Amino acid sequence: MNKKKLVLPVIAGTAAAAALIAVLVKTHSDSVKQTVTDTMTAMVDERAQNIKGFVQESEQFIRQYSEADEITALLADPDNKSLAEAAQSFTETYSGQMEDLEGIYASTYDTLVLTHTDSRCIGMITRADSKSRDALQDALESADDGLYRPGILRSPASGSQCLSMYQIVRNEQNEPVGFTGLGILTETLLQELQPNAVSGTKNAAFSMLSAAEAKYIFHKNDDLIGKETENASIKSLCTEVTGENAAKNGTLAYQDNGEKHVAAYSYMPEYGWLLVMDAGI
Repeated sequence: MNKKKLVLPVIAGTAAAAALIAVLVKTHSDSVKQTVTDTMTAMVDERAQNIKGFVQESEQFIRQYSEADEITALLADPDNKSLAEAAQSFTETYSGQMEDLEGIYASTYDTLVLTHTDSRCIGMITRADSKSRDALQDALESADDGLYRPGILRSPASGSQCLSMYQIVRNEQNEPVGFTGLGILTETLLQELQPNAVSGTKNAAFSMLSAAEAKYIFHKNDDLIGKETENASIKSLCTEVTGENAAKNGTLAYQDNGEKHVAAYSYMPEYGWLLVMDAGI
């Protein structure tokens, strides 16, 4: 009989120990998850600042080019050969000041190229049909400070991804007389987006989307660039942040094909871009 009385205390003690272990495991698990999300959030914030710095440097580069005397003089008098030679000489010299430059150029408002990093492009009409030409002009005139930023696109000339932007140029009467165009290759920037290893995760990777369209600007799978994301959680996040005027950071957890994932993100409202770091856990 005495032996039977020992059963309940043993069972009770085992249950208490199991409960304690469960609490400790959960506490440890929660701590690990918090460490993972904190690390990923810090990485995303750092990469987002790098992207902003890259874009701001490019903006300053095209603005200074657009304001150069050689460029404004030529756009005011595009048939002047002497001004054209001076502007092209300036363009070639100026091009040497930017690393990873695909090209910078000046064009009439009707998209006739007057100067270019690659002189073989002079004389080209970049928007031959009126629909695409009107769309570009509308974008230039509605953009803040006349600086239109289509974003990171695949260059039709090289096939490489590049940051593209255009700056309207006006005369003293505030009439548009032309614009300048800039393409900066993004390979170096995208290499810097490669994530560091994060303990407790697997297959960590960065991607960037145009939030309004939920389309990938950058992805480790090149075939997805320019395509709408099929990830329902990321698509929902794009909808959530689109139209926000302030930067927004955060994390989210979801399942993809039965696998648990965690993602940290940073929304850059000035460009409408959503940077995401995703990892399996």
